[in-house]
Amino acid sequence: MTKKKGFFRVLLVEDNESHAELIEEKISTLQEDIVVTKTDNRDDLIAIVRNDETDLVLCDYYLPGYSGLEVLSVVREINQELPFILITGYLPEKLAVEAMRDGASDYIMKDNADRLLPAIVRELRNYSRLKESQRVLAKNQKTIDRAYQLAAIGHWEYDVKQDKRFWSDTVKSIHRVDDSFDPNAETTFPFIRDDHDRDLLLNALNESIENGTPYETELEVQTPDGEHRWVRIMWESEMENGECIRILGSVQDIHGEKLRKEKLQEALKEKNTLLNEIHHRVKNNLAVISGMLHLQAFGENDERLQSKLFDSVSRINSMAAVHEILYKSETFSRLDFSESINKLVSSITSVFQSDTELNVHLNIDKNLELNINQAIPLSLTINEVITNTIKHAYGKDESGDLYISLTNEGDKIQLVIEDYGKGIPDGFEPDDNTLGFNLIGALTEQLEGIFSYKGTGKGTKFELCFSKSEKKGSSNALI
Repeated sequence: MTKKKGFFRVLLVEDNESHAELIEEKISTLQEDIVVTKTDNRDDLIAIVRNDETDLVLCDYYLPGYSGLEVLSVVREINQELPFILITGYLPEKLAVEAMRDGASDYIMKDNADRLLPAIVRELRNYSRLKESQRVLAKNQKTIDRAYQLAAIGHWEYDVKQDKRFWSDTVKSIHRVDDSFDPNAETTFPFIRDDHDRDLLLNALNESIENGTPYETELEVQTPDGEHRWVRIMWESEMENGECIRILGSVQDIHGEKLRKEKLQEALKEKNTLLNEIHHRVKNNLAVISGMLHLQAFGENDERLQSKLFDSVSRINSMAAVHEILYKSETFSRLDFSESINKLVSSITSVFQSDTELNVHLNIDKNLELNINQAIPLSLTINEVITNTIKHAYGKDESGDLYISLTNEGDKIQLVIEDYGKGIPDGFEPDDNTLGFNLIGALTEQLEGIFSYKGTGKGTKFELCFSKSEKKGSSNALI
């Protein structure tokens, strides 16, 4: 009894031919296209139901050798949703209640056509909607299963009450076992090769059963053929009246992902080692050049030339200080000025043999980080301004104060360096013929900022403003 498109199929279980013909005649008056198959043979009806060849069972209660309730029991063992209407000439109320309790959709007297036909239409339509929903659900489930398969994710269940476990085909495939594998306490936990991981997993499972606590972890399993594979396991508890009745979980094969991460970490480690070595060598080479220039300066009698050599030493030391800080840091692309500026200032002041005692006061925002492409030009700018202060702000044997402020508001950085020395005259303009001011201008342009140098009446104030940038490339066009 193959179903044609747009047709409903009804199985009429009736031993009385005249009653069967009467019912079939009534069904034919319906607008729905319905194909009726008649039988009173128990084996035939079982075959039809098992092969899904009907959409509704109409069954007489009194049949030769068996009853309608027995037919109902057989049908429900095969299909829990298939509509089943019990029809009879007479049925005691007790049996009617029993039939409904056992899963009958309805019971109707044969002579009550007013109830029979609407009930048939109702059950056929409801069952049609149910089958369509199941079809859509099956299609969606197939899509989900495919997605899980592509992601190498399988699901598993643990029935706490019955102490039974279920593994999906994907979980079995991940563990390299065949479809006949029976997961239980004795066969599942040996896959976990590490005793510590096994204990943690058991404790977590007990915690989930007792308190409903979800769990997630990554661990290494060992397959029956000795292969080691990394998996991600997660689960949550299904609670009922405060008691765990089931654990629902998943297993994902992350072995390939783990190996790729390990290779990436190894490559990153090698890169960091290489960058570390580069910064170390740059710092050492700059130190050699600085030392040579220092010696050259000490050997010169010309104070003007000696001053220029010391200026160059200070600039080189500023760059070397940046590379040394990067060499000791966890990152090789950013500099934390809140921690490094003390070292930078000390490096600058130590170069010049001055009789001026300079007291440096710092106001630096915490966790102020800059990309190396801005850190070096900013360091060189600080070097030029402090060098100028040491040379010109205070007289011989004087002590003085130097205030350095570096603040960050949003993406704006502001550097202020102020002294209370001799000051500069009103209307002062930086001399483009000096290397120091030319450098400050070039460095400010590289930072895409603006600067000012002015007298305050009590000394000199330098201000530089620029925006944070994450530009990559050469750290400094001037070196």
